[in-house]
Order: sequence, then structure tokens, then C-alpha cells
Amino acid sequence: MADADLGPLFGAVLDGVEEAVLNSLLAATATTGFGGRTAPALPVDRLLETLAAPPHHPSVTTG
Repeated sequence: MADADLGPLFGAVLDGVEEAVLNSLLAATATTGFGGRTAPALPVDRLLETLAAPPHHPSVTTG
């Protein structure tokens, strides 16, 4: 496969990975593990709000 043909392929792979991660985050439920430690599910509304917000770059200063 020629290098020029790899860009769209990598783009498609990136889209697929992003979709899988988001599906996992949105489908997660509270889990109780060893010693009774509980990890709550992510609040879907806050996750979607965070994803819709502009990117935050801590190393970039404004002013």
C-alpha cells in the first residue's frame, strides 16, 4: 500500500477507536471491586457537556 493511501486508512481507524471509547464510557455502570471499593458510572450529561466544550490546553496562556 502506498504511503499516500495510508492517510484515509488511519483516519478511519481513528474514527473507529474514538467511537469505541465513547461507547464504552457511555455504557459503563457502577462497579464494586475488591474490598468493596466502588467506582461509580460516569454521569452521561456531564460527559457529553465536557465533550462539547472547547479543548482545554493547560500549557497555552491567554492574556
